[in-house]
Amino acid sequence: MRTTDSAVPEVPAARERTREPGAPLPAAADADEEQPKDRTGAAMALGIAAVVVMSAALLHALLRGDFATEGAALVASPWGLATLTEAYVGFALFSGWIVTRERRIAPAALWIAALLLGGNVVAGAYVAIAAWRSAGDVQRFWTGVPRSP
Repeated sequence: MRTTDSAVPEVPAARERTREPGAPLPAAADADEEQPKDRTGAAMALGIAAVVVMSAALLHALLRGDFATEGAALVASPWGLATLTEAYVGFALFSGWIVTRERRIAPAALWIAALLLGGNVVAGAYVAIAAWRSAGDVQRFWTGVPRSP
């Protein structure tokens, strides 16, 4: 089989990205051009999934379990204590994000109280709401402050 030069597709040349040692990195605007506009959709989906999964797990535990008996066994176990410690350390870290993201102390305090009472159902709701309100702006998702144009 004979091939011709016209049968080989042309591949566009890659943009040259060389810089002198010590020279500043390219501006962030160049990186933004290559990225999709809405980058918070996955966070919203994960937040909603967390709400659904954790709600189902909590409902199952409430309907089938005995909190007094099983809770006592949980805190008596080293793994139970490790699991509770893990959860509350995670709540503390998540609370730090809430405090840095919310502009007023009252909403932050209410979200944190809800988080400590409702656990990851509330965390999932907070993530989903933050993603929805950010309208695809990653900076706004993480900081609550829209990205400047």
